[in-house]
Amino acid sequence: MKKRNLFLILALIIFTALPAYADSLESVRVIKFWDDTDDLVVERSNGDRLLLQHNPACRTMSTEFPMQILWSGDKVTKAKVAVNEICKVYNFGPYSSDLTILKRIPASNVLTTEHLAEVNWKGSRYEIDYGAGCKYLRDYENKEAYVYTPQSSLNGATLYLPKVKGKCEIKSATFLETIEPDSSVLESPIRNLQYQAENNQALLSWDAFPDNEIWYVFVAHSKYPIDSNDFTLSQMPALRRARGNSIRILQLVNDQPYYFYITAGNKEGELAPWTELYITPVQTTRRICNNPDPEPFQVEMTENENAYHLVWPDQSENSRRYLVMVYVDGKRETFKIIDGTQNFFDVEKKPELSGTGFRFTVRSLPKVPTEPRYFDSIFWKKS
Repeated sequence: MKKRNLFLILALIIFTALPAYADSLESVRVIKFWDDTDDLVVERSNGDRLLLQHNPACRTMSTEFPMQILWSGDKVTKAKVAVNEICKVYNFGPYSSDLTILKRIPASNVLTTEHLAEVNWKGSRYEIDYGAGCKYLRDYENKEAYVYTPQSSLNGATLYLPKVKGKCEIKSATFLETIEPDSSVLESPIRNLQYQAENNQALLSWDAFPDNEIWYVFVAHSKYPIDSNDFTLSQMPALRRARGNSIRILQLVNDQPYYFYITAGNKEGELAPWTELYITPVQTTRRICNNPDPEPFQVEMTENENAYHLVWPDQSENSRRYLVMVYVDGKRETFKIIDGTQNFFDVEKKPELSGTGFRFTVRSLPKVPTEPRYFDSIFWKKS
């Protein structure tokens, strides 16, 4: 009887100790992210968008590939970019759009907490009365912030400050004026823009610029259509720059439609409006598949007093070079090209590499284009 009662007590303890909700992973699409603030916008399968404010360990997100978020009950606790790239989510919430904080309005006296500011939202200027959770708003004058509003006004909207610096309700929003668009929009110097869809690539060309003019051409592309007005230049997907009058975009998937966006900027940093193109690469050459399924390729690590020793399978028979990269807390610190006969690399424990999170990647360059290519990555944290 005593044993039975003990068993029942233990079962009751275990049952009551179980979490009310089980953790679950959800695949989401990356919409855009801000590297300087570690803020990220994702879209769920039902179309809802979430703002994630996360640990800087997540650095390699891409709008072309999905990522996963970890739910613990009704809270997002972690973001998973890859198997070996997971970071903590400090704050999350529904997201609608961005706004610019134009200026804060100082309180009338020292006994009153600041609660007023002017913002630019969707081309109009508003005076907002915000809650106590955004006391650091003064640090973001003339900078972007984020809002969620289920309606077409800012009244009752949720305001998020970058870098997890605050979250509050906009108690009221008073319309002040419509902000007239800049009439001095830079005219695009790109003339006679043409493109050619080729095998796994696309070639874009335009007339050469006059010798006495300096222009930089920017080209971005995505599998999904985007509103270029919602993105800064650095946020545009797969961004490339050209100084000449043509650019070839490689490593595209045949029969996959792509949205291309092209603009030009002058030496003062001003950009002309973006032009959108719709291009689908096509198979133009006979496909040769000598070895479509290369054998497993995995990096392993051992540690000693002076270094982290990385080693991978010897593929010198097929590989002429290896590209190796070392990231420290998301920032690339090492890029090396080593001979294909070397299947190891040492990451020395130098003072300048004093971070806590490390990522090592290795990619092979085959001797013959039809030979297999190998790639692997490993992530670890300093104990």
